[in-house]
Amino acid sequence: MSKLRKEDFKPIFARWSVIRSQLEILYKEREKDSHDLMEKGIELLSELFVLAEGTSPLNYEERFIFVQKNYKSYAAFRQLDELFKETEKKLARRFIMESRMP
Repeated sequence: MSKLRKEDFKPIFARWSVIRSQLEILYKEREKDSHDLMEKGIELLSELFVLAEGTSPLNYEERFIFVQKNYKSYAAFRQLDELFKETEKKLARRFIMESRMP
């Protein structure tokens, strides 16, 4: 694994934060137009995992497939959000470990 930089991930998590906020509003108001935003979130998560080089949450593949197949559901949104959160935590751990290495 190569050394990663926090700066490379900040724009991705910032974009997810905006998409997440918009999706929360849509689901709260029970709007049906969440499909495009969910697709953007899924694309963003894919980009994140390519950049993260193997730093992925437990059962990532199964959960990601669930999100892709059920992207119209609130459950898929919650799962997508959890995947982002867990990846962010794993990356933080990785940055700490790499900073301790000579």
